[in-house]
Amino acid sequence: SKFAYGATERVGGIKYTTTLSAHSDICYEVKVKKLIKSQVFSPEFQIEIALSKKIIANDCYQFEWSNGNGKQKAITMYRKAADVMINLLAEEENNAQNNDGNT
Repeated sequence: SKFAYGATERVGGIKYTTTLSAHSDICYEVKVKKLIKSQVFSPEFQIEIALSKKIIANDCYQFEWSNGNGKQKAITMYRKAADVMINLLAEEENNAQNNDGNT
């Protein structure tokens, strides 16, 4: 569950659009259809993870920034998204260097 902090209504959702009243208490339902181990560490999946973190951070920035907690949440999520991308780029660079050394 999550509190949708902020003094204004919030419209959200990527697949489904929902309008929430200010200071709503919301609960997310997640359905895992299957886990595919080989895709978890793929670059595409890592980019999706980073994008998800950025979307959450944007939401906190837009609706919760005036609340000190919202500001910290947004900054933390932006940093986590950046860390995912930095690690992905470092891994790709390392793979490229290893491939150059093998030729």
